[in-house]
Amino acid sequence: MILSFCLVSCIHIEKTKQNEVKVRSDHFPQSLNYLINGSYHAHDIQRKTFNELLFLDGRAKFKPLLAIGLPEVIELDTGYLFKFTLRDEAKWDNGAPITSQDIGFSLKAYKLPLKENVGISSYYSRIKDVICNEDNIKVFQLLTKGNKHDLLRLTGDFGILEKAKFDPEGLLDHIRLSDFDLIPEEIANDEKVISFFKTFTKDNYKHNDAFFSSSGSYKISHLEQGKSITLTKNKNWWGNSMVNVDYINANPDRITYYSIPETITAIYALKNGDIDVMDDIPSNEFIQLEKDEGFKKRYNLFSPLKYTFTYIGFNSEARYLNDKKIRHALVHLIDKTKIVESVESGYGQPTIGPINPAKKFYYNDKIVPYKYDSSKCFELLTQSGLKKVNNHWYQEGEEKPVEFTLIHKQNSVYENIAQIFVSEAQKAGIKISAISYDDRTVRKMVKDRNFDITIGAFNGSPFSYNFSGLFSTDAARSGGMNFTGFGNAKSDSLIQAINYAEDSVQRRNSLFEFQKILHDESTMVFLYFAKNKIAISKKFTNLNISSLKPGYDVTSFKLAREID
Repeated sequence: MILSFCLVSCIHIEKTKQNEVKVRSDHFPQSLNYLINGSYHAHDIQRKTFNELLFLDGRAKFKPLLAIGLPEVIELDTGYLFKFTLRDEAKWDNGAPITSQDIGFSLKAYKLPLKENVGISSYYSRIKDVICNEDNIKVFQLLTKGNKHDLLRLTGDFGILEKAKFDPEGLLDHIRLSDFDLIPEEIANDEKVISFFKTFTKDNYKHNDAFFSSSGSYKISHLEQGKSITLTKNKNWWGNSMVNVDYINANPDRITYYSIPETITAIYALKNGDIDVMDDIPSNEFIQLEKDEGFKKRYNLFSPLKYTFTYIGFNSEARYLNDKKIRHALVHLIDKTKIVESVESGYGQPTIGPINPAKKFYYNDKIVPYKYDSSKCFELLTQSGLKKVNNHWYQEGEEKPVEFTLIHKQNSVYENIAQIFVSEAQKAGIKISAISYDDRTVRKMVKDRNFDITIGAFNGSPFSYNFSGLFSTDAARSGGMNFTGFGNAKSDSLIQAINYAEDSVQRRNSLFEFQKILHDESTMVFLYFAKNKIAISKKFTNLNISSLKPGYDVTSFKLAREID
């Protein structure tokens, strides 16, 4: 008990203030900068400090936010035009109107074809041009290519950056959005472009509220590096005047995100009432909370399905793991059903790929999953040229046995998965050393390809299947999100076919083939989709629980009663 108290007290959680929501975050966001690939937690904060054209509600339905309504869609021979009109009320904090020039600038910033920006730029590749209305600064059209249903999210769900603040010198003014397809190499080597990107991705801009609190319902009011970020209601937010629109909310006066990586510490803080909201609660702890009648008098518990998949990733550029036979051998030591039962207490669904099995139309159930089979592992390792001597595997001519290092974020779920995997590998004569680090260290090691095996999770989506940022060969460059090195010309062509499919049947056929390649290459082993176990203080109501990460809408929270 004394140890737990010391651990929690070191977080410096302040006494609850009136109408403040305290949220547990399992790591401190490295950056809140839209121009740098960030974590989900960073994106969650960005959505509150910046606004998008459209709002995605808990039922995965889009509603107009900065835009007056949903866009008018005009079909062309080569794609679609999405015509938007910005609300007259939509303004920056300084009172200046948000205009089509800001839209065009934001998309140019995201699409910069630089190696440091490959994940973001590939995601927005289907937006080809922005056409501004010369007579009305609030009207513009986006020229796109692909499936119009997917394009609704792409065109409506990105943070709008203020051109006057981010590019006061007009460093990107000489480039049109259409140039990114025509002269990408020239843009990548353009001195003004490089200068712009280097300036706004420096360390001093990673958490700078002067730049990253601009049009949203909240502003960053306090930041304690590595520990907490506090958002305070934005008095100058344009949405304050939208009193008759029930989904445009900024109900809590303050929202504070406390970084508490260790599960045991976070659970103690929750039970002690130091935090109000915690999601992704490990299953064993969640079951104990369900049995705690005293806790349930103070907190509500929820477990909606989520679209996040947990995986084991192999660095296909690492020694031995560049051999598909060896990767397959290791896959045959993974019992997904056992992992779901042991780690999630059954709160999960095994999967063969990154598409949730609940999406039956797109999930390739024709693929036969690899089964746990230690004899098959032995067979494949032998076929790869390795030999087993005294319960260890050796490469011919080598004195040291084959061994791997597994890294993962400090997280009880990942720790339990690692223990199961390491134990099964040990039985098969394969040494795997599992090491946990803080989130920042793991991200850097993965980014630098300084690992053999890793465990993690990615947030998916119920309506979008754009895998370019995660699995394209472009994203496999150093620093990209494709850290396993997956991909070839065939898989790249399928990613493009998925993105640009004209109907659901075409997309389904391409997705089925893509899932087969992922399964065959096995650079990433997709373990399961889990339920999101959430606890929220009964001090709050109007929670908007949903399957979309994080599983609730904290901006909609209302006080259920007065706080003592």
